[in-house]
Amino acid sequence: MYQLLISNLEFIKLFFIVVASVLAYTQFVSANYFKRAQYLSELWRKFYTTDKFTQIYQALEREDKEAFKEITEADVYQYLGYLEEIAIFIKADFFEFHKINKKEVLNLFQFHFYYVYQNEVTKKMFWSKILHENEIDSEIKQFFWAKQYQFSILCKEEILKH
Repeated sequence: MYQLLISNLEFIKLFFIVVASVLAYTQFVSANYFKRAQYLSELWRKFYTTDKFTQIYQALEREDKEAFKEITEADVYQYLGYLEEIAIFIKADFFEFHKINKKEVLNLFQFHFYYVYQNEVTKKMFWSKILHENEIDSEIKQFFWAKQYQFSILCKEEILKH
């Protein structure tokens, strides 16, 4: 028996290395899943605890031009920064373990992007605070807004499905 163990020692070492690697990978994936879920809930909480974000969203949702008059340029830029924060953390490929899956973000934020970039009435209402109306379509397709704009197209597709 002892001779059998000695003769297969390299195989036994390899077996334990494989088992340890699988356990380490499993731990890594579950820890990253938890971090992503935490970050997603933080983004969601940030939206509802920031009164201006909620006010902007509700005005866009209702297409309420009167309520939008109370929104300042600074508020619009802050909201765009919030959308950018969300867009940056959307997973673009399989190996971005630390980022959030598109489907999870779509479930929570699809209308935020849709109203700012795709819905014609709300897009004009929102962007007119910082741009002339004839500049809006060309501006939102610029490189700086590309992540948000591309995600908004996905949001529009998802909304039109239902």
